[in-house]
Amino acid sequence: MRLSKNGKIKLAVAGFLILVVLLYFLIYVAPGISDIFVETYTAEYGTLDVDYSADCVAVRTERLYTADYPGAVTRVANPGDLKTVSSNIVNVGGTAYYCQERGVVGYQYDDMETVLTPETMMEVGPSSLHPAEDENGQPVYELKDCVSADAIAGDPVYKIYDNQTWYLLTFLDKDTAKAVRDAGAVTVELPDESKTKLKFRVHYVDEIQEEETTSESADDSGNTETNDGAGNDEPEDQEPQGTAGVIKSIVEDVYSPKDLTVDSKITQTVTSAKTIVETALEAKDQETAEGTGDQETSSEPTDDQAESEDQEKLYRVILSCNRYYSELGSLRYATVRIITAQKTGIILENGSITQVDGKKGVYVVNKYGDYVFTPISIISVVGDKTVVESHTFYDRETDTTYYTVDNYDKIKKRGGGEDVDQG
Repeated sequence: MRLSKNGKIKLAVAGFLILVVLLYFLIYVAPGISDIFVETYTAEYGTLDVDYSADCVAVRTERLYTADYPGAVTRVANPGDLKTVSSNIVNVGGTAYYCQERGVVGYQYDDMETVLTPETMMEVGPSSLHPAEDENGQPVYELKDCVSADAIAGDPVYKIYDNQTWYLLTFLDKDTAKAVRDAGAVTVELPDESKTKLKFRVHYVDEIQEEETTSESADDSGNTETNDGAGNDEPEDQEPQGTAGVIKSIVEDVYSPKDLTVDSKITQTVTSAKTIVETALEAKDQETAEGTGDQETSSEPTDDQAESEDQEKLYRVILSCNRYYSELGSLRYATVRIITAQKTGIILENGSITQVDGKKGVYVVNKYGDYVFTPISIISVVGDKTVVESHTFYDRETDTTYYTVDNYDKIKKRGGGEDVDQG
C-alpha cells in the first residue's frame, strides 16, 4: 500500500515528534531517574561560601557637568580614565571643559547623582533599593548617555565620579544584618558578566536590639534577686494587703488574749468573714471592668505582634569599598551576593549524615564494599551541604583522635540501614 503525499508528511512529523520526546527523556529525565538508584557519592575537598543575596543601591561621590553654550562636543578623555584637577575632559563649541576634582571620567548619567550621595544615604529608606515606578508599575529608571555630538546649553556632557571610596547601601533582616556586622569585612559578588568579586568593609549597621538572656540582677553584695513581675518581692515583715490582710486580722482576733466572750468572738468572726467575701467580690468586679476597658481602649501590641514586627524590621547596612571597578560609573541598582565567610574541608551532603551512639558521622564504603560508620567533625553547615575535617580530628571531650573521611571517599547517600557495618 502506497502512502499519499499527506500521509508521508504526517508520518515524518510523527517520527520527528517521537525523536524529540526520546531525546528529551534521555537528556533531562533519565539522569534524574538513574540518580535515584545510586546509593553513594564521592566526597571531595573544597570550599563553600557562607553567603546572602541582597538588593542594594550603589552610592558614590559624583558630579555631572553640562554645556554652558551650544556647540559641537569633542571628547578628549576616554571613559574610565582617572583624571586630576584641571585636566581637559571635553570641548564644546571650541571651549575646553576642565575637571574640577580628581576622579574617573564617565559619559553616562541617571539623574540620581544628587539624590543618592554619601551625605544622603543615612536618610533614605528601603524603598530606595528599587527604582521608582510609573502608574503601570514599570520602572522609570534609565541610564542615559551624555551628549556626544551637538549640544545645547544645559545638556549633560560628562561626569566625574570618585572611586577612592564608594558604597553599597542595603536593608537586611535581623539575622542577616548580624551576620554581616559580625564579619566586619565581606566579599561582594557583583552582577556583571564576569561576576566580579571585591572586598568590602562593613561601614555601618543599624543598632540591633539583642535579646535578653536573663531576668536576674545582681546587687552590690553579689547576691542575685529575681523579680517575677507579680509584686512578690516584698520584705518578709511587710503586712499583707487586701483579702490576705483581712484573713490575717481574723486569725489574730480569734486567738488574741483580749477579754471577749465566746459569743463576741463568734460574732466578730462572722462579721469578718462577710467582709472577706464582699472585698473579694469587689476586687473581682473591678478586675473584670479594668480588663474589659483595656481590651476596648488599649492600643499596645501583644507579644506576638511585637515579635512579628521585630522579625519584619529591616536594618540599614552600608558596605564601603576602595577597590577599582570598571563598571562603577554605570552601577546603581543591583542584586549582589554578600559572602561573609568561606569554609574549606571535605564537603558532604546533609542527608548522608547520621548519628550512632551520640556521635555524628557517615557511612564510608571500605575496600571490601561494606558500609562502615565513620565519625566526622563538622566545620560548618552551608545550605544542603556540610563542611567537615579531613583525614583525622581530635575530640577534646573524649580525648581521642579519630580517623575520618578523606578526599574521594565513597559515601552512602542516606545514612543507616540494614546493609551497614556499625564497627
